[in-house]
Amino acid sequence: FCKHVVDIDENLRPLDEVIVVNQNDELLAIGRLKLPISYIKSFSSGVAVNVRKGVYKSKI
Repeated sequence: FCKHVVDIDENLRPLDEVIVVNQNDELLAIGRLKLPISYIKSFSSGVAVNVRKGVYKSKI
């Protein structure tokens, strides 16, 4: 969601393939950017990335 985006590459465009990482640079997901960067930065709600594949860390 847009409100969770802390940093984003300014060269990305909608429909670009992107990786989603946490603040420790650990991979969380891959997907396609849904909105222009300016919208993502200004919106406090809405989907920023259509996630295709998420990474699940087992607690075991």
